[in-house]
Amino acid sequence: MTMGRSMMRQARGRLAVCLCLSLTVMACRQHVERIPSGRGFTPDHTMWVASLPPSCGCISLENKTGKKVYLESTFYGVARGFMLIEDQAVHRVLFDWGGPLNSDRYELVPYEADAAGRPQRDRRLDAQATLAEFAPVAATACNDKDCAFGTLAMNRMLAAEEEAERDTARRGVNFSNVIEASAPLGQCGCMVLRNFSTKRVTLRSTLHGAQTGQITMDPGSTIPVPFDWSGNLDSDVYLVEAVDATSPDEVARALAPNMQAHKTAMTIRLKQFVEITGTFVGMQCTATESEFIVAGHMPVDAAQVSIKCPWSPPAGAGLGMRVAFDERTRRSAPTPAGETGAGQ
Repeated sequence: MTMGRSMMRQARGRLAVCLCLSLTVMACRQHVERIPSGRGFTPDHTMWVASLPPSCGCISLENKTGKKVYLESTFYGVARGFMLIEDQAVHRVLFDWGGPLNSDRYELVPYEADAAGRPQRDRRLDAQATLAEFAPVAATACNDKDCAFGTLAMNRMLAAEEEAERDTARRGVNFSNVIEASAPLGQCGCMVLRNFSTKRVTLRSTLHGAQTGQITMDPGSTIPVPFDWSGNLDSDVYLVEAVDATSPDEVARALAPNMQAHKTAMTIRLKQFVEITGTFVGMQCTATESEFIVAGHMPVDAAQVSIKCPWSPPAGAGLGMRVAFDERTRRSAPTPAGETGAGQ
């Protein structure tokens, strides 16, 4: 049903053409409504993109500012996601048609980024002067393997269709081009990932397009990755994707004098580097020891019941897939002595 509504974007344009055949040219010109697609720029210096359904569009953007840029995607002013673009880096970005109305489109708003990669909201940039088109916009299939939605999350209509097709809520771990993870409500889970490739792989986790964490896996390494229930809605799910894969030779060249560091051009296919060797769901979330303990009864000895899956691995901060757990903990925290709690 969602696809049928989205086709109105094309149908309205065809209706205008049909009317032209039955009216005079001058009268018809007053009723033709242009269907925006592709890319363009707004008077307030943002870039807009939209495709014609049922296809998607792919655009290759290059940062030409000489500094790091924080690029935010919005839909009618509401943020959907973001992407950090290094100087001269190129990213191929996929986008769908936004919605059924001719005015539905995504807007890309660039900001200067600080040293930590955060947007400096008082330093908004001109999109036309900031982003160069490394390649022109091209119509493509929405499952294009060489162009991904990524963290800009300009897949509003596709995401709505996928949600509408679900007969029942699915929670757990699903591995397609990316890993989708979400534990049962109020519980946690753990998945064990192994990097079977010969490259060092960087993984990034997002929730609704906002990054929650990032880790790097060495070749041949195995790590446990914990996750909570991510939210109360069925559409609340963590996405884990591979954003970089670097061979030992590339690392050595990047560290050599006068050599440019390795840069990622696009989100890469995760299944080419990482496999899931085990998953656990229905586990109790704890914060004292940063681990999960299996809830309920299991047909094994008591010594085998405890399964540790630390939030923060020894080599870093982890993927941070504990947004719902942290929010519930914050709301349930008692008010410190001496404070009235006013204004909370």
